[in-house]
Amino acid sequence: MISVRMVKNTLFLFILLFSFSAKAQSKYWVFFTDKNGVEFNPYTFFDKKAIDRRIKNNISLFDSTDFPVNETYIYKVSQIADSVSHSTRWFNALAVYASDEQINKIRTLSFVKDVKEMFRNDLSLCANTSSNFSAYDTQELTATDFQILKNQTSVMQSDKFEKDSIDGKGIRIAILDAGFFSADYSPAFSHLRTNDQIIKTYNFIKNNEEVYGWESHGTEVLSCIAGIMDGYRIGLAPGAEFLLGLTEDATGEFFSDEENWLAGLEWADKNGADIVSSSLGHGGWRYFFKEMTGKISLVSSSANMAARKGMLVITAAGNEGDSKWKYVLTPADADSALTVGGINDGAQIHIIFSSFGPTADKRMKPNVCAYGEVIGASEYKLKYTTGTSFATPLVAGFAACAWQTDTSLTNMQLFKKIEESSSLFPYYDYAHGFGVPQASFFTDSIKLVADTAFDLVLENGIVKIMMRDQTLNDKSCDKKTVLYCHIENNNGVLDDYWVYSAEKKSIAQFYVTDYKKGMKLRVHYKGYTAVYEFE
Repeated sequence: MISVRMVKNTLFLFILLFSFSAKAQSKYWVFFTDKNGVEFNPYTFFDKKAIDRRIKNNISLFDSTDFPVNETYIYKVSQIADSVSHSTRWFNALAVYASDEQINKIRTLSFVKDVKEMFRNDLSLCANTSSNFSAYDTQELTATDFQILKNQTSVMQSDKFEKDSIDGKGIRIAILDAGFFSADYSPAFSHLRTNDQIIKTYNFIKNNEEVYGWESHGTEVLSCIAGIMDGYRIGLAPGAEFLLGLTEDATGEFFSDEENWLAGLEWADKNGADIVSSSLGHGGWRYFFKEMTGKISLVSSSANMAARKGMLVITAAGNEGDSKWKYVLTPADADSALTVGGINDGAQIHIIFSSFGPTADKRMKPNVCAYGEVIGASEYKLKYTTGTSFATPLVAGFAACAWQTDTSLTNMQLFKKIEESSSLFPYYDYAHGFGVPQASFFTDSIKLVADTAFDLVLENGIVKIMMRDQTLNDKSCDKKTVLYCHIENNNGVLDDYWVYSAEKKSIAQFYVTDYKKGMKLRVHYKGYTAVYEFE
C-alpha cells in the first residue's frame, strides 16, 4: 500500500531533481576564433538568385561570413556539451546546452573565442487579436469588413500596380513565422500551388520541411502578401515566390526563438530571398528599453547582417503601444530593418496598440505604416484580425511590387524609396513614420504637386496653423483627412507631435518663446508640408 506521505515525498523528490536539472543545464552561444581549413564553393552552396543578389550588390562571393562553421570545432564542442543545435555561419558560433562544468571546459578550447549565455527569450507574434468571426467567401463579409478588405490595399494605391500588371513577379519573399496551418490547401493560395511559387519550406524546430501545421498566424501573414479570395487580392504580390520558414516555437521552448530566427535568415539568404517579412519581436521580458539601440540584441544584429547580404528585411514594430513597454520591439530597432507600424480603418491614423518610436538612441521608428486591422485568410475562411503582424506583410507585398518596377535597385535604395513614396513624406513622427507607401511614386512618371492647404502665420509672438478657405470647402476632406504636425529640436529629434482634425480655420498655435532658435515646426496635410523655423 502506498501512503499519501510516500506520494508527496516522491513528488517532492521529482520536483527537486527536475529543478536541479533545469538549473544545471543552460544554453549558450560558443563563438569560434576562425574558419581555418573549411571548404566553400558559393556556386554549389547558394541558390542562383542568392549569387545574382551578391553580384548586383558588389558583395564578394567568398565573404568569410558565408563560409560554414568548422566541423571539427563543432564535433569537439559536441563531445563536451550536453547537446548542440544550430550553428551560425554569419557569426561563426554554435548553440549548445551545457552545465557549468561543461561550459568551463569548452571555454578552455584553443579555438573558442567567447561564450555567451542565452537567456529566456520572449520572441512573440505581433498579432494583437484574432476574432471568432469568419466568412467562407467575400459575400459573407459584413459591409464594414468588406470595406477593410478593399482599403488595406487601396490605401497603398493598389490600383496603380494592378493597372500596370505589377504583382511581385520575379521577387522572392521569405516569411519567418510560427506555422502555416492550411496554407497547403486553403483556396486563398491555390494560384501559388498551381504555379509552384512556394519554392522551399523549412521547420527550424523539428529540422524538417513540414511547416503546414501548428499556428495559422503565418498563413494569415502569407495571405496579406499574396492571398486571393473570390478574385479579390488580400495583399499586393500574388505573383511573388515564397520561402516559408517556421522559426517560432509556439509550444514554449523559451531559449531557441532568437537562434531559430537567425538560422531562418541564413536559410533565406542561401535560398535567394530578396525580401524577408517577419512579424516577430522581443520586448520587456528579455531586454530593457535602453537596450533598444539596434546594436544589442542578436536578432537586430542578424537583421542588419541580412541587409548587408542585400536582402530587404521588413519587420513589425510590435503591439506594445497601449502597454507599459510602449515602444518598438527588437529587431524593429535595427537600423537596416524597414519597421512597420499600424493604422486603423477609421481616420487611417495610428492604431492604439501599434508600438511607438523612437529607439533608445533616438532614431526614427517605425519607418512606414499600413493597416493594422485586416481581413486575412486561413483554411477555407476569411477572418478579421489585428496587429502590426499584418501591417508588415502588406508592406512586404508593396515592396515586392515596387522592386518589380526597377530590379536594378539595391535593397537599401529600395528602402529609402519606399520611405520617400510614403503619404506623409517628408513629414514624419514616431507613430506613423513617413506614412503609408504609395504606388504612384513607382508607377507614375509625373509627380503631382499638392496644393497649398494651410498657412503658418506669425502674429504677436504666436505661430498659428490656419487652414485656407478652399481647403475647408473641399468636399474630398472627409473623416479620414487629418493634419499632422511635430516639433523637431536642434538634434533632429522630435520633442512632440500631434494629429488634428482639419475641420476648422484655426488648428493650433505655438508660442515662439517656448522654443529655441533653430527648432522646427513641421506641418503636413494631404501631401502638402510646410516648415516654420523658430528664430
